[in-house]
Amino acid sequence: MPSPYVRRLRLGNELRDLRKAAGLTADQLARRIGESRLKISRLETGARKPDVADVMKVLETLGIDEGTDRWRELVRVARDAAARGWWETQSFSDMGGQARWADVESGATSMRIYESHLIPGLVQTESYVRARNDIVAGEGAVFNHAVTVAGRLRRQEEFTQKPDRTMAVILEEQAIRRLVVPREVMAEQLQHLIGLVEHDQITLGIVPVEVELLDVRAPRAPFTICTYDDPHDPVVVLLDQVAASQVLIEPDEVGPYLRLFDRLTAVALSSEDTLTYLVRALKAINSGTRSRTRR
Repeated sequence: MPSPYVRRLRLGNELRDLRKAAGLTADQLARRIGESRLKISRLETGARKPDVADVMKVLETLGIDEGTDRWRELVRVARDAAARGWWETQSFSDMGGQARWADVESGATSMRIYESHLIPGLVQTESYVRARNDIVAGEGAVFNHAVTVAGRLRRQEEFTQKPDRTMAVILEEQAIRRLVVPREVMAEQLQHLIGLVEHDQITLGIVPVEVELLDVRAPRAPFTICTYDDPHDPVVVLLDQVAASQVLIEPDEVGPYLRLFDRLTAVALSSEDTLTYLVRALKAINSGTRSRTRR
């Protein structure tokens, strides 16, 4: 299914553009359809799931005739935006911040993921997820362990069940070298990554710490770029921050991340060298060696 959240953002942008083209303020539009200014604000910002009937009233007021191609397109987007995803069902209602990620990932045909210090969620083993949960819980965080794990595994399943989707993962060297989970868990995780190097849907690259990035902004946080089949859906950047995630869709905000990912891809190890690196890293973990793993 298309991402309801992304559809909400697209719908909001398009309704706002139509309102401005009609020369109306948000207050004026609200009065004309008999609704509150807050409801118009929520529609235009994508803050809430839309009421499709309200969207139809807005379109009528803004001169978009029922039955026209434009009307049908926007009503379809509104219905997608109002849809309920698997992450909102009772079984997954307690998966926390992952719900936003699952929503944005839904319907994405391409995902480009950069991670600096951890293994990204979509390629983590269950043991890695559980180990990280234990560490975060030890810091005092309160969350549902079982649902967090189930949500992570469901997100992975949603990706692998759709063979037309692709994922490019770029990891900094320290995400492999630094132990943030017990040694045996990291060994299992590295073995999993080795198996992904030749995966049909996934490309994996490692950026050595010594490479130069003098011609592009240096990455400051992990990020994911999602693109969708519908060319009118925005390209979305999800920034993975300690306290919460941030969503970017404006072209002037998204553009630097697209260029950065291309540059990181250019300096990352080839698939063959990545495989060699991971095999050596696994041997070092299994032997108890903490020394630097070279190509």
